Amino acid sequence: MYISALFSFFGRAICHQLPERTFLINNSYLPLCARDTGILIGLFSTLLYLCLFKKYKANQIPTIKNSFILLLLTVPIALDGLTSYMNLRESSNLLRLTTGIPFGVMLPFFLIPMLNFNNQSLKERRILYKKREAFIPFTLAFCLGSLTYFHLMSYILISSLLILTLVFWGTLLTFLLLKPIKSFQMKCSSAVMLCFFILVLLSQLNEMLRSFYLPYLQG
Repeated sequence: MYISALFSFFGRAICHQLPERTFLINNSYLPLCARDTGILIGLFSTLLYLCLFKKYKANQIPTIKNSFILLLLTVPIALDGLTSYMNLRESSNLLRLTTGIPFGVMLPFFLIPMLNFNNQSLKERRILYKKREAFIPFTLAFCLGSLTYFHLMSYILISSLLILTLVFWGTLLTFLLLKPIKSFQMKCSSAVMLCFFILVLLSQLNEMLRSFYLPYLQG
């Protein structure tokens, strides 16, 4: 009960958590809606891939051609979200999940090089040389997405994966904002604290404003 409330608290920082758009697993709603679940599964898969294949030190984004292909992955989620919010069509949780995954897979391929760009101690290393390298995180992400959709992962396991990925991703983003700080240790500790502060603040604001914006969420 308490762990479920904790998951929900942090998930509320970035998500509306509408029950009809959220997967119900083991009689508990996931802390994030289907679309955000897909995005974070994609983020987790690419971050894991970059760590396992030691590409986290890359300081160059993919080639122009590969970058263009990766950026095309934003089109499905944009079309699904835009057309549903405009009431042109009704989306589904499966579609929200499957359009969120490619978007999440794409993001680390651009953020990680940004984090390492000014690191003079690193040689120039491109994060993605060939398009087929991206199939590894894609395959992992869609496997995790399938396990989630068909309720083959426990609520605790998938929720832990989502929230830990959210915290880790938020820390990376705040780390980027704190890049001017020279001390690596201070920068890391400050990024973690700032990330938690922002998540707690957003969660509280979301709770306060929920009664006002819920009627307008129709997509």
